[in-house]
Amino acid sequence: MSCIKANQGLVLIVLLFTVAVISVLGATIVSASLRENMIAYYQEDYVSAQYIAECGLQKALVSLEEHPDWESDDYWNDLLGREIEFEDGSYKLEFSKKGSYEPGNELEVVSAGKYRSAVCVIKADVKITKVHTKIYDNLVSINSETAITYSGNADIHGDMYCNTDMTLNGNAYVSGNVTNLGKSTLGGSSEIGGDLYSEGDIELFGDATIRGNVKSRGNLTLKGNSKIKGTIQVNGVVTPEGKYDFIHGGVEAREPMVFPKLDELLDTYLQEAQKEGKYYSYGNIPSKISGTTFVDSNVSISGNKDITGHGVLVINGNLDMSGNIDIISEDGGAVVIIVNGDVIIRGQKSLKCVFFTAGNFDVKGNTDIYGCIVSKNITGSGNLDIWPLANLENRLPDNAPGIALGEFETKVELVALTYENE
Repeated sequence: MSCIKANQGLVLIVLLFTVAVISVLGATIVSASLRENMIAYYQEDYVSAQYIAECGLQKALVSLEEHPDWESDDYWNDLLGREIEFEDGSYKLEFSKKGSYEPGNELEVVSAGKYRSAVCVIKADVKITKVHTKIYDNLVSINSETAITYSGNADIHGDMYCNTDMTLNGNAYVSGNVTNLGKSTLGGSSEIGGDLYSEGDIELFGDATIRGNVKSRGNLTLKGNSKIKGTIQVNGVVTPEGKYDFIHGGVEAREPMVFPKLDELLDTYLQEAQKEGKYYSYGNIPSKISGTTFVDSNVSISGNKDITGHGVLVINGNLDMSGNIDIISEDGGAVVIIVNGDVIIRGQKSLKCVFFTAGNFDVKGNTDIYGCIVSKNITGSGNLDIWPLANLENRLPDNAPGIALGEFETKVELVALTYENE
Protein backbone atom coordinates (compact mmCIF):
# COMPACT_ATOMS: atom_id res chain seq x y z
CA MET A 1 0.00 0.00 0.00
CA SER A 2 2.78 2.36 0.90
CA CYS A 3 4.46 1.50 -2.41
CA ILE A 4 1.36 2.53 -4.34
CA LYS A 5 1.24 5.84 -2.49
CA ALA A 6 4.90 6.46 -3.22
CA ASN A 7 4.34 5.84 -6.97
CA GLN A 8 1.37 8.18 -6.96
CA GLY A 9 3.50 10.91 -5.39
CA LEU A 10 6.17 10.38 -8.00
CA VAL A 11 3.65 10.62 -10.80
CA LEU A 12 2.31 13.83 -9.34
CA ILE A 13 5.79 15.31 -9.21
CA VAL A 14 6.48 14.32 -12.82
CA LEU A 15 3.12 15.74 -13.87
CA LEU A 16 3.77 19.02 -12.08
CA PHE A 17 7.24 19.23 -13.64
CA THR A 18 5.79 18.56 -17.12
CA VAL A 19 3.13 21.20 -16.63
CA ALA A 20 5.81 23.66 -15.50
CA VAL A 21 7.98 22.92 -18.53
CA ILE A 22 5.03 23.26 -20.89
CA SER A 23 4.06 26.54 -19.20
CA VAL A 24 7.57 27.92 -19.57
CA LEU A 25 7.70 26.84 -23.22
CA GLY A 26 4.27 28.33 -23.83
CA ALA A 27 5.25 31.58 -22.17
CA THR A 28 8.46 31.67 -24.24
CA ILE A 29 6.58 31.04 -27.45
CA VAL A 30 4.00 33.72 -26.59
CA SER A 31 6.75 36.16 -25.65
CA ALA A 32 8.65 35.47 -28.88
CA SER A 33 5.47 35.83 -30.86
CA LEU A 34 4.67 39.14 -29.18
CA ARG A 35 8.24 40.32 -29.76
CA GLU A 36 8.04 39.34 -33.44
CA ASN A 37 4.75 41.19 -33.74
CA MET A 38 6.25 44.24 -32.07
CA ILE A 39 9.24 44.11 -34.43
CA ALA A 40 6.93 43.74 -37.40
CA TYR A 41 4.77 46.64 -36.25
CA TYR A 42 7.85 48.77 -35.57
CA GLN A 43 9.27 47.90 -38.98
CA GLU A 44 6.02 49.04 -40.57
CA ASP A 45 6.13 52.21 -38.49
CA TYR A 46 9.79 52.80 -39.45
CA VAL A 47 9.00 52.44 -43.16
CA SER A 48 6.24 55.03 -42.70
CA ALA A 49 8.64 57.28 -40.77
CA GLN A 50 11.21 56.92 -43.55
CA TYR A 51 8.60 57.85 -46.15
CA ILE A 52 7.63 60.92 -44.12
CA ALA A 53 11.29 61.94 -43.69
CA GLU A 54 11.87 61.65 -47.45
CA CYS A 55 8.80 63.81 -48.09
CA GLY A 56 10.19 66.38 -45.67
CA LEU A 57 13.53 66.35 -47.50
CA GLN A 58 11.80 66.84 -50.86
CA LYS A 59 9.84 69.74 -49.37
CA ALA A 60 13.14 71.30 -48.27
CA LEU A 61 14.83 70.85 -51.67
CA VAL A 62 11.90 72.29 -53.62
CA SER A 63 11.54 75.21 -51.20
CA LEU A 64 15.27 75.99 -51.39
CA GLU A 65 14.94 76.50 -55.15
CA GLU A 66 12.32 79.20 -54.56
CA HIS A 67 13.70 80.52 -51.24
CA PRO A 68 17.48 79.94 -51.24
CA ASP A 69 18.23 82.63 -48.61
CA TRP A 70 17.12 80.40 -45.73
CA GLU A 71 18.82 82.47 -43.02
CA SER A 72 16.99 85.70 -43.85
CA ASP A 73 13.83 84.65 -45.70
CA ASP A 74 10.74 84.72 -43.42
CA TYR A 75 9.33 81.82 -45.42
CA TRP A 76 11.44 79.42 -43.34
CA ASN A 77 10.14 80.65 -39.96
CA ASP A 78 7.19 78.25 -40.14
CA LEU A 79 9.23 75.29 -41.41
CA LEU A 80 12.57 75.01 -39.64
CA GLY A 81 12.74 73.48 -36.16
CA ARG A 82 9.01 72.76 -35.99
CA GLU A 83 6.98 69.57 -36.04
CA ILE A 84 5.13 69.63 -39.37
CA GLU A 85 2.18 67.29 -39.48
CA PHE A 86 2.11 64.97 -42.47
CA GLU A 87 -0.60 62.37 -42.92
CA ASP A 88 -0.60 60.36 -39.62
CA GLY A 89 2.91 61.40 -38.64
CA SER A 90 5.17 64.44 -38.74
CA TYR A 91 8.58 65.65 -39.86
CA LYS A 92 10.99 68.27 -38.58
CA LEU A 93 13.54 70.12 -40.73
CA GLU A 94 16.81 71.61 -39.56
CA PHE A 95 19.51 73.39 -41.59
CA SER A 96 23.10 73.99 -40.57
CA LYS A 97 26.13 75.53 -42.21
CA LYS A 98 29.00 73.37 -43.35
CA GLY A 99 32.27 75.18 -42.75
CA SER A 100 32.32 78.83 -43.85
CA TYR A 101 29.01 78.64 -45.71
CA GLU A 102 28.53 80.91 -48.69
CA PRO A 103 26.17 80.54 -51.65
CA GLY A 104 27.77 77.86 -53.76
CA ASN A 105 29.04 75.88 -50.75
CA GLU A 106 27.30 72.99 -49.02
CA LEU A 107 24.47 73.04 -46.50
CA GLU A 108 23.40 70.16 -44.24
CA VAL A 109 19.68 69.44 -44.32
CA VAL A 110 18.27 67.14 -41.63
CA SER A 111 14.77 65.73 -42.03
CA ALA A 112 13.44 63.68 -39.09
CA GLY A 113 10.32 61.70 -39.91
CA LYS A 114 8.16 60.36 -37.07
CA TYR A 115 5.36 57.79 -37.14
CA ARG A 116 4.00 56.50 -33.84
CA SER A 117 7.11 55.40 -31.92
CA ALA A 118 9.40 55.08 -34.96
CA VAL A 119 11.77 57.83 -36.06
CA CYS A 120 13.86 57.99 -39.26
CA VAL A 121 16.48 60.70 -39.69
CA ILE A 122 17.82 61.64 -43.12
CA LYS A 123 20.91 63.82 -43.37
CA ALA A 124 21.67 65.37 -46.74
CA ASP A 125 24.55 67.54 -47.94
CA VAL A 126 23.06 70.04 -50.36
CA LYS A 127 24.87 72.47 -52.66
CA ILE A 128 23.05 75.68 -53.58
CA THR A 129 24.19 77.83 -56.49
CA LYS A 130 22.58 80.83 -58.16
CA VAL A 131 23.01 81.16 -61.90
CA HIS A 132 21.68 83.65 -64.43
CA THR A 133 18.59 82.50 -66.26
CA LYS A 134 20.03 81.93 -69.71
CA ILE A 135 18.69 83.57 -72.81
CA TYR A 136 20.17 80.66 -74.73
CA ASP A 137 17.58 78.27 -73.31
CA ASN A 138 15.54 79.33 -76.33
CA LEU A 139 18.22 77.75 -78.57
CA VAL A 140 17.73 80.49 -81.16
CA SER A 141 20.60 80.74 -83.61
CA ILE A 142 20.28 84.51 -83.99
CA ASN A 143 18.82 86.90 -81.41
CA SER A 144 18.72 90.63 -82.16
CA GLU A 145 17.59 93.25 -79.67
CA THR A 146 16.87 95.77 -82.43
CA ALA A 147 17.47 95.14 -86.13
CA ILE A 148 18.79 92.46 -88.48
CA THR A 149 20.02 93.62 -91.89
CA TYR A 150 21.84 91.05 -93.99
CA SER A 151 22.64 91.33 -97.68
CA GLY A 152 25.14 88.49 -98.12
CA ASN A 153 24.89 84.72 -98.24
CA ALA A 154 23.72 83.29 -94.94
CA ASP A 155 22.65 79.80 -93.90
CA ILE A 156 20.98 79.82 -90.48
CA HIS A 157 20.43 76.25 -89.30
CA GLY A 158 17.94 76.99 -86.57
CA ASP A 159 15.49 79.69 -85.50
CA MET A 160 15.90 83.46 -85.66
CA TYR A 161 14.50 86.18 -83.40
CA CYS A 162 14.40 89.95 -83.82
CA ASN A 163 12.79 92.57 -81.58
CA THR A 164 12.39 95.24 -84.30
CA ASP A 165 12.94 95.32 -88.10
CA MET A 166 14.45 92.51 -90.16
CA THR A 167 15.76 92.77 -93.73
CA LEU A 168 17.17 89.83 -95.70
CA ASN A 169 17.85 90.79 -99.30
CA GLY A 170 20.65 88.43 -100.33
CA ASN A 171 20.82 84.66 -100.51
CA ALA A 172 19.78 83.98 -96.94
CA TYR A 173 18.32 80.67 -95.81
CA VAL A 174 16.78 80.08 -92.38
CA SER A 175 15.89 76.45 -91.75
CA GLY A 176 13.75 77.11 -88.68
CA ASN A 177 11.11 79.61 -87.60
CA VAL A 178 11.51 83.39 -87.64
CA THR A 179 9.92 85.65 -85.03
CA ASN A 180 10.13 89.36 -85.74
CA LEU A 181 8.44 92.08 -83.68
CA GLY A 182 8.92 94.73 -86.36
CA LYS A 183 8.68 94.96 -90.14
CA SER A 184 9.92 91.95 -92.15
CA THR A 185 11.47 92.45 -95.59
CA LEU A 186 12.71 89.51 -97.66
CA GLY A 187 14.24 89.86 -101.10
CA GLY A 188 16.78 88.30 -103.44
CA SER A 189 16.73 84.53 -103.04
CA SER A 190 16.00 84.59 -99.31
CA GLU A 191 14.14 81.60 -97.96
CA ILE A 192 12.56 80.68 -94.63
CA GLY A 193 12.07 76.95 -94.19
CA GLY A 194 9.76 77.29 -91.18
CA ASP A 195 7.10 79.77 -90.12
CA LEU A 196 7.30 83.56 -90.12
CA TYR A 197 5.64 85.69 -87.45
CA SER A 198 5.84 89.46 -87.96
CA GLU A 199 4.44 92.10 -85.63
CA GLY A 200 4.65 94.63 -88.46
CA ASP A 201 4.19 94.54 -92.22
CA ILE A 202 5.71 91.82 -94.39
CA GLU A 203 7.17 92.65 -97.80
CA LEU A 204 8.42 89.91 -100.13
CA PHE A 205 10.16 90.67 -103.41
CA GLY A 206 12.51 88.99 -105.88
CA ASP A 207 12.57 85.21 -105.44
CA ALA A 208 11.91 85.26 -101.71
CA THR A 209 10.18 82.12 -100.42
CA ILE A 210 8.47 81.16 -97.17
CA ARG A 211 7.83 77.44 -96.93
CA GLY A 212 5.94 77.51 -93.64
CA ASN A 213 2.97 79.50 -92.40
CA VAL A 214 2.81 83.29 -92.29
CA LYS A 215 1.26 85.40 -89.53
CA SER A 216 1.32 89.19 -89.44
CA ARG A 217 -0.43 91.85 -87.40
CA GLY A 218 0.16 94.22 -90.32
CA ASN A 219 -0.08 94.01 -94.11
CA LEU A 220 1.43 91.54 -96.57
CA THR A 221 2.87 92.77 -99.88
CA LEU A 222 4.06 90.35 -102.58
CA LYS A 223 6.29 91.43 -105.45
CA GLY A 224 8.28 89.67 -108.17
CA ASN A 225 8.37 85.87 -107.97
CA SER A 226 7.98 85.66 -104.21
CA LYS A 227 6.13 82.61 -102.91
CA ILE A 228 4.41 81.38 -99.76
CA LYS A 229 3.85 77.63 -99.37
CA GLY A 230 1.89 77.57 -96.09
CA THR A 231 -1.23 79.27 -94.81
CA ILE A 232 -1.51 83.05 -94.53
CA GLN A 233 -3.13 84.91 -91.63
CA VAL A 234 -2.89 88.70 -91.42
CA ASN A 235 -4.72 91.45 -89.59
CA GLY A 236 -4.21 93.90 -92.47
CA VAL A 237 -4.55 93.52 -96.24
CA VAL A 238 -2.78 91.38 -98.81
CA THR A 239 -1.43 93.02 -101.98
CA PRO A 240 -2.02 92.04 -104.73
CA GLU A 241 -5.45 90.65 -104.05
CA GLY A 242 -6.34 87.21 -105.33
CA LYS A 243 -2.87 85.68 -105.51
CA TYR A 244 -3.41 83.74 -102.28
CA ASP A 245 -6.31 82.88 -100.03
CA PHE A 246 -5.75 84.13 -96.52
CA ILE A 247 -7.35 84.33 -93.08
CA HIS A 248 -8.13 87.88 -92.01
CA GLY A 249 -7.62 88.89 -88.38
CA GLY A 250 -6.92 86.95 -85.21
CA VAL A 251 -3.13 87.38 -85.05
CA GLU A 252 -2.20 88.14 -81.44
CA ALA A 253 0.74 90.19 -80.19
CA ARG A 254 3.74 88.46 -78.65
CA GLU A 255 5.89 89.59 -75.76
CA PRO A 256 9.36 90.87 -76.68
CA MET A 257 12.44 89.05 -75.51
CA VAL A 258 14.22 90.97 -72.74
CA PHE A 259 17.97 91.27 -73.23
CA PRO A 260 20.41 91.82 -70.35
CA LYS A 261 22.16 95.14 -69.96
CA LEU A 262 25.83 94.26 -70.20
CA ASP A 263 27.02 97.49 -68.65
CA GLU A 264 25.25 96.46 -65.44
CA LEU A 265 26.99 93.07 -65.45
CA LEU A 266 30.53 94.26 -66.18
CA ASP A 267 31.44 94.93 -62.55
CA THR A 268 30.49 91.37 -61.63
CA TYR A 269 32.63 89.89 -64.41
CA LEU A 270 35.49 92.27 -63.57
CA GLN A 271 35.53 91.16 -59.92
CA GLU A 272 35.36 87.47 -60.89
CA ALA A 273 38.28 87.87 -63.32
CA GLN A 274 40.40 89.78 -60.80
CA LYS A 275 39.73 87.12 -58.17
CA GLU A 276 40.84 84.40 -60.62
CA GLY A 277 43.88 86.38 -61.78
CA LYS A 278 42.58 86.67 -65.35
CA TYR A 279 42.20 90.43 -65.71
CA TYR A 280 44.04 92.13 -68.60
CA SER A 281 44.10 95.90 -68.88
CA TYR A 282 44.92 95.71 -72.59
CA GLY A 283 46.22 93.36 -75.27
CA ASN A 284 45.13 90.25 -77.10
CA ILE A 285 43.00 87.56 -75.55
CA PRO A 286 44.74 84.40 -74.25
CA SER A 287 44.70 81.22 -76.28
CA LYS A 288 43.13 79.19 -73.44
CA ILE A 289 39.82 80.35 -71.92
CA SER A 290 38.73 79.09 -68.51
CA GLY A 291 36.64 80.59 -65.73
CA THR A 292 36.14 84.32 -66.30
CA THR A 293 38.61 86.32 -68.40
CA PHE A 294 38.27 90.12 -68.64
CA VAL A 295 40.05 92.29 -71.23
CA ASP A 296 39.58 95.99 -70.44
CA SER A 297 40.21 97.39 -73.94
CA ASN A 298 39.53 96.98 -77.63
CA VAL A 299 40.84 93.69 -79.03
CA SER A 300 42.16 93.07 -82.53
CA ILE A 301 43.01 89.53 -83.62
CA SER A 302 44.76 88.90 -86.92
CA GLY A 303 46.73 86.13 -88.56
CA ASN A 304 46.37 82.46 -87.65
CA LYS A 305 45.21 81.84 -84.10
CA ASP A 306 43.43 79.06 -82.19
CA ILE A 307 41.41 79.78 -79.05
CA THR A 308 40.12 76.87 -76.97
CA GLY A 309 38.50 76.27 -73.61
CA HIS A 310 35.33 76.59 -71.57
CA GLY A 311 34.30 79.79 -69.82
CA VAL A 312 33.39 83.44 -70.24
CA LEU A 313 35.56 85.94 -72.11
CA VAL A 314 34.56 89.58 -71.56
CA ILE A 315 35.89 92.31 -73.85
CA ASN A 316 35.17 95.81 -72.58
CA GLY A 317 35.49 97.39 -76.02
CA ASN A 318 35.29 96.41 -79.67
CA LEU A 319 36.40 93.10 -81.18
CA ASP A 320 37.95 93.04 -84.66
CA MET A 321 38.78 89.59 -86.03
CA SER A 322 40.67 89.13 -89.29
CA GLY A 323 42.77 86.30 -90.66
CA ASN A 324 42.26 82.59 -90.11
CA ILE A 325 40.92 82.12 -86.60
CA ASP A 326 39.46 79.03 -84.91
CA ILE A 327 37.58 79.17 -81.62
CA ILE A 328 36.94 75.69 -80.25
CA SER A 329 34.68 75.01 -77.27
CA GLU A 330 35.83 71.99 -75.29
CA ASP A 331 33.65 68.88 -75.20
CA GLY A 332 30.96 69.35 -72.58
CA GLY A 333 31.66 73.08 -72.32
CA ALA A 334 31.31 76.29 -74.29
CA VAL A 335 33.20 79.53 -74.82
CA VAL A 336 30.95 82.57 -74.32
CA ILE A 337 32.36 85.81 -75.77
CA ILE A 338 30.78 88.94 -74.31
CA VAL A 339 31.64 92.15 -76.15
CA ASN A 340 30.64 95.51 -74.69
CA GLY A 341 30.97 97.16 -78.11
CA ASP A 342 30.94 96.14 -81.77
CA VAL A 343 32.15 92.96 -83.42
CA ILE A 344 33.61 92.93 -86.93
CA ILE A 345 34.49 89.59 -88.48
CA ARG A 346 36.44 89.36 -91.71
CA GLY A 347 38.58 86.65 -93.22
CA GLN A 348 38.14 82.90 -92.86
CA LYS A 349 36.73 81.80 -89.51
CA SER A 350 35.48 78.68 -87.76
CA LEU A 351 33.98 79.72 -84.44
CA LYS A 352 32.50 77.16 -82.04
CA CYS A 353 31.24 79.56 -79.41
CA VAL A 354 28.45 81.89 -78.30
CA PHE A 355 28.57 85.63 -78.96
CA PHE A 356 26.84 88.22 -76.80
CA THR A 357 27.34 91.73 -78.16
CA ALA A 358 26.12 95.05 -76.80
CA GLY A 359 26.67 96.82 -80.14
CA ASN A 360 26.67 95.76 -83.77
CA PHE A 361 27.69 92.31 -85.03
CA ASP A 362 29.00 92.68 -88.60
CA VAL A 363 30.12 89.78 -90.81
CA LYS A 364 32.27 90.72 -93.80
CA GLY A 365 34.19 87.50 -94.47
CA ASN A 366 33.53 83.78 -94.69
CA THR A 367 32.41 82.68 -91.25
CA ASP A 368 31.12 79.41 -89.80
CA ILE A 369 29.64 79.73 -86.32
CA TYR A 370 28.70 76.68 -84.28
CA GLY A 371 26.68 78.24 -81.49
CA CYS A 372 24.56 81.38 -81.64
CA ILE A 373 24.66 85.17 -81.87
CA VAL A 374 22.93 87.49 -79.41
CA SER A 375 23.46 91.11 -80.40
CA LYS A 376 21.90 94.56 -80.38
CA ASN A 377 22.15 94.75 -84.19
CA ILE A 378 23.22 92.15 -86.74
CA THR A 379 24.47 93.17 -90.18
CA GLY A 380 26.64 91.66 -92.86
CA SER A 381 27.51 91.18 -96.50
CA GLY A 382 29.78 88.16 -96.19
CA ASN A 383 29.15 84.43 -96.20
CA LEU A 384 27.75 83.34 -92.85
CA ASP A 385 26.80 79.82 -91.79
CA ILE A 386 25.39 79.24 -88.30
CA TRP A 387 24.95 75.74 -86.89
CA PRO A 388 23.67 74.83 -83.44
CA LEU A 389 26.24 73.69 -80.90
CA ALA A 390 25.12 70.29 -79.64
CA ASN A 391 23.56 70.25 -76.15
CA LEU A 392 24.24 73.96 -75.75
CA GLU A 393 21.84 74.53 -72.86
CA ASN A 394 23.86 72.12 -70.69
CA ARG A 395 27.30 73.31 -71.81
CA LEU A 396 27.08 76.98 -70.90
CA PRO A 397 29.07 78.36 -67.93
CA ASP A 398 26.96 79.15 -64.87
CA ASN A 399 27.75 82.86 -65.15
CA ALA A 400 26.68 83.26 -68.79
CA PRO A 401 24.49 86.38 -69.27
CA GLY A 402 20.85 86.09 -68.20
CA ILE A 403 17.62 87.39 -69.61
CA ALA A 404 17.61 90.35 -67.25
CA LEU A 405 19.77 91.63 -64.41
CA GLY A 406 18.70 90.18 -61.10
CA GLU A 407 16.83 87.23 -62.56
CA PHE A 408 18.49 84.08 -61.30
CA GLU A 409 17.81 80.42 -61.38
CA THR A 410 18.62 78.56 -58.18
CA LYS A 411 20.25 75.20 -58.65
CA VAL A 412 19.92 72.77 -55.71
CA GLU A 413 22.17 69.72 -55.95
CA LEU A 414 22.05 66.72 -53.61
CA VAL A 415 25.68 65.83 -52.84
CA ALA A 416 25.42 63.13 -50.16
CA LEU A 417 22.63 61.26 -48.33
CA THR A 418 22.60 59.12 -45.16
CA TYR A 419 19.79 57.38 -43.24
CA GLU A 420 19.67 56.96 -39.45
CA ASN A 421 17.06 55.55 -37.08
CA GLU A 422 16.35 56.28 -33.44
